[in-house]
Amino acid sequence: MSKKNKLSTRRNRHEFDLKREKEVQLKKAQKDAKIKEKLKAEAVIGKMKKKKERRKKGFKVGKKSKVKLANTRLLKAKGEQAMDLS
Repeated sequence: MSKKNKLSTRRNRHEFDLKREKEVQLKKAQKDAKIKEKLKAEAVIGKMKKKKERRKKGFKVGKKSKVKLANTRLLKAKGEQAMDLS
């Protein structure tokens, strides 16, 4: 095989490899874009679910703690007992 033929085959192989790398990067980018879109959709649905859960559970007191509606009855009863004692 002549030197010229070796160079041409090497060049062709190199071009093929570059083309293959571009295809792989493109597929990976498309796959990542699909995943991001799916996550965005799930995040929106998750936010809606969280809002519904917040409405069901209770209300926010202070910065971190939450008081559930079932516990408010207990707290009111304890408060009344404390008022009676004093």
